[in-house]
Amino acid sequence: MTRAMMWLGSHKAVTLFLGLIYYILTVVLHDQVQGIFLAAKDQFGLKAYTIGLIAITLGGLLLVTLLILKKSSPGRRLGLVYWFVSMVLIAVAYIVILVLPSEYIHIAQYAVLALFVYPLCRRFTDTVVWVTILGALDEWYQYAILHADWGIYFDFNDVVLNLLGGGMGAAVI
Repeated sequence: MTRAMMWLGSHKAVTLFLGLIYYILTVVLHDQVQGIFLAAKDQFGLKAYTIGLIAITLGGLLLVTLLILKKSSPGRRLGLVYWFVSMVLIAVAYIVILVLPSEYIHIAQYAVLALFVYPLCRRFTDTVVWVTILGALDEWYQYAILHADWGIYFDFNDVVLNLLGGGMGAAVI
């Protein structure tokens, strides 16, 4: 991961381009990704679907945690603190704001986006702020343009999940 981040940091134009492409695809393909999750829920039933998504999420978090611990050094301790705080906040979000388990996709999507943003600004806080702003723009796009005729509310909960994803992605670095 370190080599990749160093390469992305030394090739900022490429990083910006790749990050923008990733972000645009995330925003534009929202309905297609949502359709995949809804089809899986219909095929497996809500209970099996929920258990499967939780298992995949927890498995992924455990794998990344083990990778971070394996590469742990004195300089990475702050990253570990951020990682564990993010995991606690995700658990709280599950209890407090999550409507469907498929909304966890926001965390994964915006954790990946953080991998493109961090090399551009080189600071944890700036990365999380920029990823959250981009996540809020994504939610605004869904609210005002993509689903303007649906009469849905602006989904602030998704912005919070995007923020948590940004934090998770930045903590991995």
